[in-house]
This record gives sequence, C-alpha cells and structure tokens, in this order.
Amino acid sequence: MQVLRDSEEIPSLEGNFLVAINHKVYERLLVHPLTRDFPKPKTEFLAVRDVAVTSEYQGRGHFKKLITALEASKQNILVDDIISLRVKTHLINRGYTFVTYFKDSLELNSCYLIQSK
Repeated sequence: MQVLRDSEEIPSLEGNFLVAINHKVYERLLVHPLTRDFPKPKTEFLAVRDVAVTSEYQGRGHFKKLITALEASKQNILVDDIISLRVKTHLINRGYTFVTYFKDSLELNSCYLIQSK
C-alpha cells in the first residue's frame, strides 16, 4: 500500500493500492483492485473510490491527472459511487461507460473503462 504525502505527485501504482487522507489536494482517495459483475461476470478493475478533492484544488485538473495516470496502467478502471455530475460528464467524455447498480440495497452510480481483455 502506498500513502500519498503532501509533497508527492501521483506515484506509480506498484501493488495497485493507493490511499490519501488529508493530503493537500485530496481530502480522501482510495485506489484498489476490485471485481464487479459488469460488463461481464468477474471483471477485474482498478477502482477509484471515496475521492474528495479539497475545495482549494477543485477545478484545477487534479482529478483528470489522477485518471490519466491510472489509464496509463492499461488496467480496467472503475470510478465507483459517483455523486458529482461534473465527474460523471468528464468520464463519459473520456469514453467511460456509465452504469447504475445495486449493492446492499443501495443504488450506486459508476463509470468504467475496459482496457484489458
């Protein structure tokens, strides 16, 4: 597991697990492997979850930079539990597929990009 420090850019994802808490850019950020049953059963993703960009850094391209770094890994990417219309629109414009699914009786909105077979 890697923990993001204030002075660090997005590191390489060796180990496929990244956490940031009270980082200067990200209040919260979790990136980890995850399996979902879409678009086909047992699809493996590198999931981005619980992202909160600090208000000071919102709208400055930091989330875009994170997504670009993750896409460079050539793994399937899932941005899970999206609540921001701005994020949803950004991902759809990048070629992600929007999906709504239910987990533990909760409706979750997500976007995914299939890069590996």
